This record gives sequence, structure tokens and C-alpha cells, in this order.
Amino acid sequence: PLDSILPIAEGQSITIIGNSTDTISDIPSLIKCWDIDPGIDSDGQGGASDDCDIYGDELNYAWNRSGLHTVVYHVTDDDGATSSEITIVQVVNIPPIVRIKGVECKAFDTCILDARSTFDSPNDIEGLTFTWDLDVSFDSNGDGIKDNDADLIGSRVEHKFKQEGTVVVKAMVVDEDPEKPGMAEITIYIGPADRNILEEASALLAGEEANPIAQVGLVLAVILLLLLIARRRGNSAKEKNWQRDELDDEFNSDTGFESETRKPASPPPGFVFEQALQQAPQNFDDSGISIEELLEGPALPENGLPEGWSMDQWKYYGHEWLKSQNQ
Repeated sequence: PLDSILPIAEGQSITIIGNSTDTISDIPSLIKCWDIDPGIDSDGQGGASDDCDIYGDELNYAWNRSGLHTVVYHVTDDDGATSSEITIVQVVNIPPIVRIKGVECKAFDTCILDARSTFDSPNDIEGLTFTWDLDVSFDSNGDGIKDNDADLIGSRVEHKFKQEGTVVVKAMVVDEDPEKPGMAEITIYIGPADRNILEEASALLAGEEANPIAQVGLVLAVILLLLLIARRRGNSAKEKNWQRDELDDEFNSDTGFESETRKPASPPPGFVFEQALQQAPQNFDDSGISIEELLEGPALPENGLPEGWSMDQWKYYGHEWLKSQNQ
């Protein structure tokens, strides 16, 4: 009988020794074989459990698939007579050994998470499933467990962290046994975003990073700015009207009459009586000028308006020009 075998891991080599005896004349001609998969007739001769997958008394073998594996040791003499023994080898699945590549990230920049160097048995390595929990302190799937979320899937993934600081990321890798995944955690320091003030403000106001509070604040700021501009324009218009009305009031308070036209911006060239209009209403009784003449302006000279004069200027300053000519 073959020795009993303790459970072994996937990919672990094992050695089994077979013992057989026969008559002295048959011993040299005995054919000793191992059938490591009795469910398959690999040689196409006889039954499925009499294949000679490996010859000799010694079997060195490793299984990459977990489970119970049957091994048949059979010996045949020169007359075709056969004897065999069976043993069962239990192969235990080993969870993947997860390895995460170190990484440096900045807020709002693409961060690469790479676990492609994860190790497992050759038979399992091609069928591994990778999931990432991007923050083990937050339960994103709502199952009450914070560190089992499948936020991203893949051996190499990309993500943009939106806040600077420290975050713990967990990788979970599953092979043929989903109840025993391989796991590993890595602590990542998220550096400050490499943005200027305008880029930061733009990110807060538009796109997937938009902040509703910032958007409301912008709307309020625009409304206040428009109100301020409208108020300043109103004050400016009132100030201009006040200055214009002040000139009218200054003239009307002395004459007692409303004027329908405005005082020219400046007297004509060469006119030296800048204060004449302000002094004329105070002295019009002594000069013999009537109120109607003062408001309507004097008659034009025979040669017409003096050179460089306008009609508005003649209306306000004509009396003083005539007086200067007489003098």
C-alpha cells in the first residue's frame, strides 16, 4: 500500500514512492507506472486508470488546481498480469499574494493603481479578478462594511482623488476560490492640486468637480455687481443733473425767471468778462437793460456776430460785448 499524503498547496511538489514485489524471474521485467489522472485514458489502451503517465517507482509531481486528486500506481509483469494501489492527494488553494506598486498622486490628477505583480499558482494567474476599494474608511456600497467596496475593477486602474491628504486603498484579488481572496492595502499621500487660482475657481464652478455652494455664490456676486453698476450710473446721472440744475437755479434765483437754454461752456475767444453773467443780474437796473433783453439777448450788430462767437454765446455775453465797445 502507498503511504497516506498530507494536504499540499497548489504548485507544491510532492514525492511518492511505490513498492512492488514478484517472483525473482519476473522482477527484472516488471513495468511500473503512475496514472495521475484516472479519469482520462491518455494512452488509448485498456482502461482510463492504467495509463503510464510517469514510469518508475518514484513520482514527483505538483498540481496547480485545488481539490482531491486520485493517483494510481500499477505494475505489470511479462505475462500481462497487473496489480495496482490508489492514493488520494488533497491540494489546497492558496489565495493570491497581492502586490501593489507604490504611487505618488496629486489632487485632481490621474493616479495609477497597479497590482499586476500579484503572485498566484500558474493555473490561477490568468483568471484572477482584481477589485479596488478607493477609501477603506468609507462604505460606498452601503453593506455596512467599509473595506470591501468594489469601486474599480482591473489589475491596473486610474482614478482622480479630489482632496489632498492621506487615503488608504485596498486591493482584493480573487482566484478560483472566491471565499478566500488575496488582499493588500497601501497608504497614499495625495498632494495639493497643481492649479492656479483661475483653474481652481473654474473647477469649482463647472464640470464634475463643481461645487453647488460656489455656483450660488457666483450668481449672487454677479447680481450684486450689476446692482452696484446700476446704482453708480444712477448717481452719476443725478450728479450731472444736479450740476446743471445748480447753474440754472443760480441764474433764476437772481432774475426770477426760468431759462430755456443752458449757459455755454465758455465765453468766446478774447472775451475777458468771465464773471459777467453772474454780475449782470445784480446790476441790470443800473445798466438800463430790461429783464426781457437780458433773457433774449441784445440785437445783433450791423456787421453780424463778432468773429468766433456763437448765438448762444451772444445771448449770454452780447450785452457785455456792446458795453465794452462803448467804453
